[in-house]
Amino acid sequence: MSSDIAAEVGPAVQAYQASVAGFDREVARILGVGATDLACVELVLGADGISPREVATALGFTTGSVTTMVSSETATSVTSTCGHKVR
Repeated sequence: MSSDIAAEVGPAVQAYQASVAGFDREVARILGVGATDLACVELVLGADGISPREVATALGFTTGSVTTMVSSETATSVTSTCGHKVR
């Protein structure tokens, strides 16, 4: 039975993930950022104050690289416009 479910659900999950990936690519293109910067912006916008260490842990990066991403002009503009800040 589980193979029947996998056969039915598997293609739908793959199509959904492809749609999400396509959406993320388009958002990154519109914002003028890369995929990594977009992931950082998503974390910042999704939290009510988040530290560089928390972002680094979530993305698997060093705090220095996260600080550089957050300090970038585009990321600062996007997060400031939305009223979110990295603490």
